[in-house]
Amino acid sequence: MNGTWVELLAFFHDALLVAMVAGFLLGALGVFLHLRRSLFLGAALPQVAGLGFILAMAAHLPPWLGALGVVFGFVGLLAWQGAEEAGGCTAEAVIGLSFVTAMAVSVLVTALTGTETHGLELLLKGSVLTSTCQDLHRLVGIGLPWLLVLFLLRRRLVLISLDPEMARTLGIPVRPYEVGLFFGASVAIVLTLQAAGAMACFGLLLLPGLGALAVAGTIRGVFAWAAALGTIGAVGGVGIALAWDLPAGPTMVVTSLGLTLICRWAGRRQPPLFLRPGNGGSRPAA
Repeated sequence: MNGTWVELLAFFHDALLVAMVAGFLLGALGVFLHLRRSLFLGAALPQVAGLGFILAMAAHLPPWLGALGVVFGFVGLLAWQGAEEAGGCTAEAVIGLSFVTAMAVSVLVTALTGTETHGLELLLKGSVLTSTCQDLHRLVGIGLPWLLVLFLLRRRLVLISLDPEMARTLGIPVRPYEVGLFFGASVAIVLTLQAAGAMACFGLLLLPGLGALAVAGTIRGVFAWAAALGTIGAVGGVGIALAWDLPAGPTMVVTSLGLTLICRWAGRRQPPLFLRPGNGGSRPAA
């Protein structure tokens, strides 16, 4: 690319803002997946949403419409399946089956429709550098309110994640809250998928929370650290990508990985108090 790095940053200011909001949003949402021990769900949701994008593009429909339809169908299947075995098939099996099916069908559809370059770029690289102010408005206007709702309900969601049986004993309806969490994560992923790509979405769901759990001792602190690490990793990744002419999505993942490794090295030598045995965090969440 021509021009100085500062000029490039100024030119791609929309991309930096979109990356900032996406990193903040996905980093904070990823904490819920960490607490639920449902990180594989964080890999499956972007892949399933990516399949919806590709199917919509092949059918000449709005991509976001296809992504929402497919991912909401997936979440509805999970809600119907529940956390227990049904017909010999667990919820984890449904997630794994959906992940591998979405990946395979995405590749086949892009090959059959001649959209391999665009489809694979969406899944692997994203297109954050082509983000516009409309993309930013959607993220801020839809994604952040979803996150705010989940954050206001965080006490119940954390209790449900760490000890669902205790939550049921206290009269909390576990399944509706879990479904609401799944839908909230789905909306955030659909909003950020086209900019970041499926791989970067999973990276930003996974890595900031992993680093935050190493340095924060309270639930509030984990959310704050995860949001900050997600923001820095996403924005820093875009900046590095512009400086070295690299694909933005993978660079965001590697930057976030670097921040996570630093946090793991310099952080606490024990897990946060609420995750230690005897404090509700020793048993996997349903």
